Amino acid sequence: MSNVKDSLGNIATKLMGYPLGFVSSVIVARVLGPEDRGVYSYLLVLVSFLLPIFSLGIGSGFTYLISNGKYKTKDVLFSVLVFSLVTGILLGLIVASFWWLGLLGETGALFSSFHIKSIIFVLVCSTIYFFLGRLLLGDSQFSLQNKITILVGIIHPILMLLIVAYLNKGLNGAIIAYLISQLFSLIWLLISLSKKYSITHHLNWTFLKESLTYGFKGWFGDMAIKANVRLDQIILGGVVSASSLGIYSIAVLLSELLWIVPDSIGLVLFNILAKENDDVVKVNLIYKINRLLFFMSIILSVFLFLGTKYVLIPFGYGQAYIGVLLPLLIIIPGSIFYILAKVITKILSGSGYIGLTSKATFFGSLSSILLYFLLIPQFGIVGAAIASSIGYTIVSLFCLYYFYITYKKSIIPFFTLQTSDFYWVINLIRKKSHV
Repeated sequence: MSNVKDSLGNIATKLMGYPLGFVSSVIVARVLGPEDRGVYSYLLVLVSFLLPIFSLGIGSGFTYLISNGKYKTKDVLFSVLVFSLVTGILLGLIVASFWWLGLLGETGALFSSFHIKSIIFVLVCSTIYFFLGRLLLGDSQFSLQNKITILVGIIHPILMLLIVAYLNKGLNGAIIAYLISQLFSLIWLLISLSKKYSITHHLNWTFLKESLTYGFKGWFGDMAIKANVRLDQIILGGVVSASSLGIYSIAVLLSELLWIVPDSIGLVLFNILAKENDDVVKVNLIYKINRLLFFMSIILSVFLFLGTKYVLIPFGYGQAYIGVLLPLLIIIPGSIFYILAKVITKILSGSGYIGLTSKATFFGSLSSILLYFLLIPQFGIVGAAIASSIGYTIVSLFCLYYFYITYKKSIIPFFTLQTSDFYWVINLIRKKSHV
């Protein structure tokens, strides 16, 4: 399968189920209201925040060692499965302990025992799915993940509409729908893997050790990235009302629409760069990709904000979510510039410089983390938006710096869009050739 076809497949996967998912999220948010939407968002952000923090970066090691051909997926699949199961259970126990001790903040205080049990279940499922997915990325098995993503992208919003909107089961119904979709995706992945690979049932400690050694170099970067894009909601959940968190979570959700294409391309781009030995080819490739993504996102951001103001709020979410507009407007510039970091980290990590990726993301994100603690208690969701936008920008500036000192190449070509860039993309699509 060509790299172009992989990229287009990933983008198509993101976009195919998105209309249904987006419409579902709007209707469900309207039915739940800001407060229950805030509780639901806090539950999800806890799940997504804990995994990269406590995984020690080992998932990146899985992808890298499989991608460069040092290990075969079938020989390490069992080891990853056991590791992810144990990790998921431990993460669930950590959340339960925090809740029992009353350390989950103002929004977390609204959790019931059902919510905590649900978080534990989701953490186990999502941890296994995440680490197995990292193996598939290294093995370039994009089509399998795309198929699962497409089907879950259809099933989950349908369940949300049925259980929350039609049956009017509220917050608990939204959680049940999420549980079912997570379990379904994991079961399908396990069945698919058992059919595709002849699994060797022994623990490969060497693989796990080498994955941890490689991944730990980028662990601080992974923590910083996750803190930069999710710690704001964690802090908000502790110090503001659930309804304020619900409004802010919608602003974040909308701003991250700008990352759909960059994230889809990034999955393939890492593999390409990890296999390419010519630095000139690597640099020229990310120059082109960043220019196209950067200027495309600027155009899309204008439509995003206007569409939110004149369509989504009045006819979708409702006037209860009018507070979304200001934080969205503040976050958008940083979200656009953060695309640069998403591109540069691929060439650094794919070339073995994951330590530089870690430094760039760690030191860059440190500024936003400090701003979170300074601004959120005083300015609430507006302070969170300001800190996020500044943090995204500073991370990208650090990435530019480490790119420059590593490759000794100009940073200007990242932003000088050329007519030839469009012809390059058109030719790739027409020929379906390798990048």
